[in-house]
Amino acid sequence: MENFEVVCLGLESPADAAFQESMRPELQQRLLAMDIAEWEMMAQTWPNRPLDWVMQLCDTLSPSKHGLAATKMLMNIAEHGPTSCLILIIPKLLAQTALNVTDRSLLLRRLEQLPVPAGQHAAQQLAELQARLMDTTERPSLPEACEYSVDHQAALAASARAGCYYCQTIFETETISEYIDGGNTALCPHCGTDAVLPSASGYDLSPAGLQALKEFWFH
Repeated sequence: MENFEVVCLGLESPADAAFQESMRPELQQRLLAMDIAEWEMMAQTWPNRPLDWVMQLCDTLSPSKHGLAATKMLMNIAEHGPTSCLILIIPKLLAQTALNVTDRSLLLRRLEQLPVPAGQHAAQQLAELQARLMDTTERPSLPEACEYSVDHQAALAASARAGCYYCQTIFETETISEYIDGGNTALCPHCGTDAVLPSASGYDLSPAGLQALKEFWFH
């Protein structure tokens, strides 16, 4: 149970920039090494933990990196956990492009049970999450991203925006100035990496979507 114990202890660290930079990669590797029994222990543990601990667990879990075990854990917390976790979890699950109809319906019901937010920004965020859950448009999978980030001049021409899944920056396509492969593949104007996805490719270019892509391809 060494990996499970390290994860539990690490999640007690303060949620700040230092945690993100130092602890999160280590905890993600420990989660990756956990066996079935340890994941079951985690499922039994989280309901008895403080909110900050559970929030850090949700932030650290990566369906793209940890697979079905993390997806099940996040769905479990989304169904039975606090509202603040629900708002964090839904974009992560949507970024995986693998939510089935039952899961989408469950998450929508939970959102509908929430009181109407007082602030305009919170109300808009809630409405956007509901709209995205109801949008069942088929999108390309994470493993296909490399196919859409090369030889994509036509898609770039049809896109006003693009996103880099290495530095996780979203930018206007007109700011792209460097190309390789005979001018057919764009380089990110911020980091110079050939990991540019045009919006016309159909990928989720939200922060959660780009984070999922980076964790799949670069971690």
